[in-house]
Amino acid sequence: MNKKIYLLAVAITTLLYACKKNDVTVQPPKADSATGLYILTEGSFNSNNANLSFYNVKTQQVNTNIFKTANNRDLGDVANDLGIYGSKMYIVVNNSNSIEILDAHTVKSIKHIDLKDASFPDGYQPRRIAFANGKAYVTTYVGKLLVIDTASNAIIQYADTRVGCEGIAITNNKAYISVPGVYPNTGQTILSILDLGTLQELKTITVGSNPGPVLADQYHHLYVVCAGDYATIPSSLSTINLQNDQLQSNDTTVQADNMAIYYNKAYLYKTTYLDDSKQNIITYDVEHAKVINRNFITDGTAIHFYYGITTDEATGDVYVIDALSFTSSSAKVTCFDANGKTKFSFELPDYASFASKIAFLR
Repeated sequence: MNKKIYLLAVAITTLLYACKKNDVTVQPPKADSATGLYILTEGSFNSNNANLSFYNVKTQQVNTNIFKTANNRDLGDVANDLGIYGSKMYIVVNNSNSIEILDAHTVKSIKHIDLKDASFPDGYQPRRIAFANGKAYVTTYVGKLLVIDTASNAIIQYADTRVGCEGIAITNNKAYISVPGVYPNTGQTILSILDLGTLQELKTITVGSNPGPVLADQYHHLYVVCAGDYATIPSSLSTINLQNDQLQSNDTTVQADNMAIYYNKAYLYKTTYLDDSKQNIITYDVEHAKVINRNFITDGTAIHFYYGITTDEATGDVYVIDALSFTSSSAKVTCFDANGKTKFSFELPDYASFASKIAFLR
């Protein structure tokens, strides 16, 4: 073969291989239809009134106070997070320093984990939970990542992390943890990356101020929602390229403090605290890293005080939790279709102070 032709063929083959290697073919996630929704209520600080409700999709009925009904005791004080993994549901209760492991269908307690010991007599202050490879990972404010074996329900490791950890996402065999810090060192700009095998920190990335929720998409991006300081430092959306763990952008034009992703779209909102009427949900194209529109809701439905958002992997529907006001003791959940039109809504009664999280029972 002529040497020039050979070299040209090699170059073309290499180019085609590189293009193929970097090409991202993405399909919508597959999930079974939800039979119901669990809605977690934080409750008021020091009031021991965190709780759990269930919305039955078929009957369209809401059952409230179901944790206490099933277990004859209160859930605790300030429930921060929940997730369903396999047949179990996990609830992180921050101010009570506990983790509840429940049967996801009956809500009966399988195990109550108390997070106070000789090392931290005041408690570990657990924050958020993520799952991978048969384990649950819980961030804490005190500088420990708790690893729970989901088969034995036991904490099997207390890994050292930075103090003041918050959000967590697990992908690429790594744990990505946001670190806003704790008083007086709040407002930090740290994303800590841990090797999931050793739980040693590999590196840190500087993101926006006061990072919180951390989510990965299907296009090799990781997003960190950074709240700023609600006054002089603007909120922002930091995007990490997961192929090299480098900061891709920190966009202050996408102001938010919470986010949900379905397929190629993200939905973000900013809670202003100062003027609830000016809140809108931003729709963001995660594939092409651009805002699609700045008012997702198209049918005029009013949300008074955004306090939670999630998407249904089976349908792409967007669920928004309305806390109604900063002082309200009730809440409302509205389900929107992908076009921003209301499909249905239901109300939670007076005990539902700061409903914030939804988990789908499938």
